[in-house]
Amino acid sequence: AFRLAASRLREMLRCRTLELYIIDEASKDVVCVEVDGPASADTGLARRSFLAREILVESNPVMAAAIPLFRGMDVFGVLLIDFEADTSHEALDRSLLESIGCRLTPLVLNSMASARSQAKALNDLTTNLPNERAFHMVLESQVAEGQRNRSARPLTILTLDIKDFAEINSRFGHAAGDRALAFASDLIRDCLRQMDFIAKANDDEFLAVLPRSTILRRIAC
Repeated sequence: AFRLAASRLREMLRCRTLELYIIDEASKDVVCVEVDGPASADTGLARRSFLAREILVESNPVMAAAIPLFRGMDVFGVLLIDFEADTSHEALDRSLLESIGCRLTPLVLNSMASARSQAKALNDLTTNLPNERAFHMVLESQVAEGQRNRSARPLTILTLDIKDFAEINSRFGHAAGDRALAFASDLIRDCLRQMDFIAKANDDEFLAVLPRSTILRRIAC
């Protein structure tokens, strides 16, 4: 959505770089999530626009504008536009910048909602691991890579489960079972490499993909 919007904005304005910032709920600060053009390390103007809750324009060292994006009464993001060096302050129409913010807001909100829905669809809520659907997507990709270069890309696939998990649920309840699943997921993840992929399957089962690996290591759960 941002790429399409950036393409349209470049037709309307002489933009050098467009950056989309989203407000991080934990830090209450702006975080750059999308960039179209040469990236800028300066987040100051975007941060000031967020705090002031209004469009800010400055020309040091080049002309730039920060447009806050509103969800109701709250600012959830900021669009930062760096213009070409020869752009003058007089050439910027404030009403146009306001219109850009109004038109971009629903596109970004819809994209964020779609991303959240997709993340939920590919995640197991109990363990916060990818689910079986995500596992098969990764596995398909890794198998394709392995087939292209079998000697250099061996592939190991693991299936794991928790011994006597049904008894845990029966004796201590499903809440205890959920805690056991979360504990097991952390334990397995700590035993794997950063490049390895682990997912939660049905019941107490876990699936793992180990790229470039032919050695199985014992994982005690």
